[in-house]
Parts: sequence; structure tokens; C-alpha cells
Amino acid sequence: MNQTNRNELLEEAITILSYITEKKPSEKLINLYVEAINKTRNGKTIDIPYIYKKFPFLLFQFDNKNFFKNQFNEFDSRILIALCIAETSTSNVDKFILKKKQNFFLVLIKLSFFIFFELIMIMFKTLLNTVTSIFFKNKFKNSLK
Repeated sequence: MNQTNRNELLEEAITILSYITEKKPSEKLINLYVEAINKTRNGKTIDIPYIYKKFPFLLFQFDNKNFFKNQFNEFDSRILIALCIAETSTSNVDKFILKKKQNFFLVLIKLSFFIFFELIMIMFKTLLNTVTSIFFKNKFKNSLK
């Protein structure tokens, strides 16, 4: 990727992440966005006019216009990529997780419980799938006799 393209991609990252987080994004978030775009879109940038780069909150005009039609354009997919990156960063935990003023450590404990129960559900689902496949395989064999 040449330097001009990288600079355009950095500007795109700053603009879209600023729109999502409502603040100037950290360098780590910007680099994650650039890396994601390089891997998923071969580093191709979208043309964002200067006014939107200067005032990212104006991007609301284009956000989710095709959401209910299931026709995602390139801008919508870039917003989703930026949203995923922003939601998973610890610097934005107050924006996406802490709706009320809560202790950060309590939120981490709650998240660990959610992860723990999700892992239990995955193991239970795997076990249930194994048992049902064995049951139906035996039932199918018996029906052929």
C-alpha cells in the first residue's frame, strides 16, 4: 500500500471511528480499523467528502438507509467494521456497556459471567448434538432392519 492510500485510509478511520465513538479515536483503534480494511477490502478507501471528515457527526445522514432492505453498501459495511472494533475496545466501555455509572470491575465480573455461561451453553449444545446424532443414527439403523 502506498503512502497516499494509507493516509486516506487513516483519515477514513478517524472519520468513521469518530462518528461511532463520538470522540477522537485512539491510535490503537485507528490501526485496528486500517488492518481490518486491508484484510477485508484490500486496503481500498471510500471517498468521504471533506465536510464529513471535519464534522463526522454529519455521517448520520447516510447511516442505516438500507438497513431494512438488506442491501448493504460499502459505507454500511465500513460502519459495521468500525462498530465492531469500537465495541470490543476497553477505551469505549463507558459508551457501549456502561449505560449507568457503574464500577469498571463490576462490569468485568459481569462480562466474565456472561462468557462463562456462554461456554457452558456451547458445551451443552455440543453434547446435545452428539447425543441426538447417536440416537437418530441408532433409530435409523433399527428402522432399516
